[in-house]
Amino acid sequence: MVAGKVDYILDVMSTVKPLVEGGQLKPMAVLQSKRSPSLPNIPTMAESGVPGYAATFWFGIVAPAGTPSPIVAKLGREIGAILNDPVFKKLFAAQGVDPVSSTPEEFSKLIRDELPKWTQIMRQAGIVPN
Repeated sequence: MVAGKVDYILDVMSTVKPLVEGGQLKPMAVLQSKRSPSLPNIPTMAESGVPGYAATFWFGIVAPAGTPSPIVAKLGREIGAILNDPVFKKLFAAQGVDPVSSTPEEFSKLIRDELPKWTQIMRQAGIVPN
């Protein structure tokens, strides 16, 4: 994109934020349903004329199937504490990342809810894993 080889990209905030702030990229919209705290002047897709469109890039940590519940719970608590630590929040914010902690059950639900949506989009686009 910066080299002028493609007209537009969809990317995560941590990648594009420094390029936007440096004037190398001109953002059109954020994909989330609300504006990003990192770049609050960029409109959402709905505000840009594409109502009903929202997508969130997210990352998570998973454990192998069969991991004992007490271990999963402890990992969830420890990871949540890290994500809510003011030092880490400040580091994440500087990169354009808004960390959200959840319980293992909430994260499992997010995965279950997101998987069918993205599977359908991939099928419609003809995207196959390789």
